[in-house]
Amino acid sequence: MTPAEFRPNGIVALLTDFGVRDPFVGVMKGVILGIFPHARLIDLTHEVEPQDVRAGAFALEGAWRYFPEGSVFVSIVDPGVGTGRSVVYGLRDGRLFLGPDNGILSYVLRAEDPVWRLDVDRFSLPQRSSTFHGRDIFAPAAARLAQGYPPEHAGERGSSIVRLTMPRPRLDRDGSLLGEVLTIDRFGNLTSTITREDLRAFAGAHLSNLAVTVAKKSVGSLKQHYAEGVQGQPIALVNSLGHLEIAIRDGSAAKELELQIGAEVRVQRRSA
Repeated sequence: MTPAEFRPNGIVALLTDFGVRDPFVGVMKGVILGIFPHARLIDLTHEVEPQDVRAGAFALEGAWRYFPEGSVFVSIVDPGVGTGRSVVYGLRDGRLFLGPDNGILSYVLRAEDPVWRLDVDRFSLPQRSSTFHGRDIFAPAAARLAQGYPPEHAGERGSSIVRLTMPRPRLDRDGSLLGEVLTIDRFGNLTSTITREDLRAFAGAHLSNLAVTVAKKSVGSLKQHYAEGVQGQPIALVNSLGHLEIAIRDGSAAKELELQIGAEVRVQRRSA
């Protein structure tokens, strides 16, 4: 799409690692509403693990398609706040994405999508701190863009953004599909780097013939939903994001299996 085709609908979706105990998110909302009183604010999540840019990028990638065209996404997981890192924004499929140029937008914005570097001086609050750009830069910029300020006039057109590498599964020497735990949700479910498409490419239509292990602990065959699992026992299934997930019915897989991000996930074909 061209910048002129972006038609904001007033929705501003917020994704941060700020949590909700402190007033940071509320202050951001106050700044947005002070500029654009008719904004419709949505909390996508504020529970990204602190400074985990990749987890923020993955959460955004799994959510943005469910918002209508014209939505503005503000994604702030920003260990480099106050440094020389740029503030960037871009357009994809009728949505606008704003964040620090540290990779948080890299799973959403493709190489062909238009991107800009925000004119920070023009859009920040008069008094700008070096530690809370969510309030002083991102909130006022998001409000103006959601209000209808033309994106092509809000910054300098860029050719690229910082990109994170999404870990990809690979075939091991024994013929198994090898991935790793990518994120852990609040239920303790382990989302892996292995997608539904990876499983189909590996096994065709015969997904029932697969066996899953995580950190060399047997999980068994794929299930369709959580209730198929035996209480307290690990199960494997494809979750709502389309990724292979390890879970424990009525429990936390991360806690009970003592696993962390990066743990090995292996898929093998069952012998006949």
